[in-house]
Amino acid sequence: MKKYLENENCEVYPFENGDELFDYFKYHSADMIILDIIMSGTKGYDICRKLRKTTDIPIIFVSAKDDEFDKILKLELGSDGYLSKSFSPRELVARIKNIFRRMDNIQQVADHNHLIGLKDISIYPEEKKITSKDIKLNSTRKEYDLFLFLIENKSKVFNREQLLNQVWGFGYKIEER
Repeated sequence: MKKYLENENCEVYPFENGDELFDYFKYHSADMIILDIIMSGTKGYDICRKLRKTTDIPIIFVSAKDDEFDKILKLELGSDGYLSKSFSPRELVARIKNIFRRMDNIQQVADHNHLIGLKDISIYPEEKKITSKDIKLNSTRKEYDLFLFLIENKSKVFNREQLLNQVWGFGYKIEER
């Protein structure tokens, strides 16, 4: 996986265990984390929980665990995607590119529109904050992304599959409605 990502011009920093990864992020940053659930030391789920307290860096889980409970847990922890082992490195690269493309689109909107509004609802893209009548609305990262996408496309109609592709990313597999 490391060599494949480096061939795609990515800088890759592998860690022996979850504790090393978390210690690294106390003093450094990255553009994305690819995280396994089962590692020595602190497990991937716990690393994700800790990171989500301080950052919204994109996280993709890779895991042999593929049952419904684990899929839902990964999403509820705030992951931006997951791949079941054994996956194609090309699929991983495609997911990474898709996440960065979405982030660039959101940033372009933020650069052009520091405040997006619709009636009594305001979105502050730079802060990733939504307010209604000046009261902050709590939302997860995906709820925010979905809301922003809908506001940006307020005169358009989308079906479920289009929303999944636009907000969660092409090829994202969700079986529950």
